[in-house]
Amino acid sequence: AEAMQMLLAPSERELKALPTDSWNIPTVPKDAGWEDQTTSGEVECIIVPCVALDGQRRRLGHGRGYYDSFIQRTTDARLARGLPPPTTIGVALEDQFLG
Repeated sequence: AEAMQMLLAPSERELKALPTDSWNIPTVPKDAGWEDQTTSGEVECIIVPCVALDGQRRRLGHGRGYYDSFIQRTTDARLARGLPPPTTIGVALEDQFLG
């Protein structure tokens, strides 16, 4: 599987014109040429969906590591530029908190 990317939309018009996939999710075509910002050091905040959170509020995902890898790559890029790690915000419902 491919690594998660943070792509910079060239304009709001192009963002709104994206084709949708079978789940009706807008998807950037591979040949669109949008710039990957993952390792630019510019990503300051990452909002992450949570499957569940453990008793210490650590995120539990589906086990493939897409978000973990993405967060690590953006953190490494920011630290290499002398910047603090990105802020990460986990989004979950009350029932998703375990223990």
